Amino acid sequence: MRLVPAGVGPVDLTVGSHQDGDAFAPTGQTTISGKASSGATVTFYWFGKDYPQHATTTVANAQGDYSISRGLGGTKPYDIVITQPAQAGKISEVTLRLVPEATGPADLTVSSHQDGDAFAPTGLTTIRGKASSNATVTFYWFGKDYPQYATTTVANAQGDYTMARGLGGTKAYDIVISQPEQDGKVSEMTLRLVPTPTP
Repeated sequence: MRLVPAGVGPVDLTVGSHQDGDAFAPTGQTTISGKASSGATVTFYWFGKDYPQHATTTVANAQGDYSISRGLGGTKPYDIVITQPAQAGKISEVTLRLVPEATGPADLTVSSHQDGDAFAPTGLTTIRGKASSNATVTFYWFGKDYPQYATTTVANAQGDYTMARGLGGTKAYDIVISQPEQDGKVSEMTLRLVPTPTP
């Protein structure tokens, strides 16, 4: 005779593998596991319940254990809604927020512009690039002799930064961009932007 464990019956839906704000790796598989009611279908709305077409499911075993693996890419957090069928008095829905893993120290670079590129005399000029994970990136718009006019932005966990500002006038800007120094990494660069030629 084969004996099998008895089902655990209705229980609260929980996540045991992660907590809100935990990080996911940009490559490979992220495995989420936890507890649900015995034999319940557990649904994962990876992009929220507004996008049910991207949801996937798994079935909890007789003891209520469930597990699902998926590759999570990109540079933005996931607010994953996890559900089980509603049962009286039991939690049937939880939301788990996972954020991208930090990339660590990196050279400071600009990807949106090259030296000598032109800026428009009206509107905003947006400068983008890469820095160390979560680094404060400082823009000395008129050079480091005028720190009172500097502005800052903070790179995200993957090191992406962006800064928008209106650049006026008829002269070139020699913008010094910096991040905190880290061993062996480029921490400062100068970007020259010139006015758009008038016809």
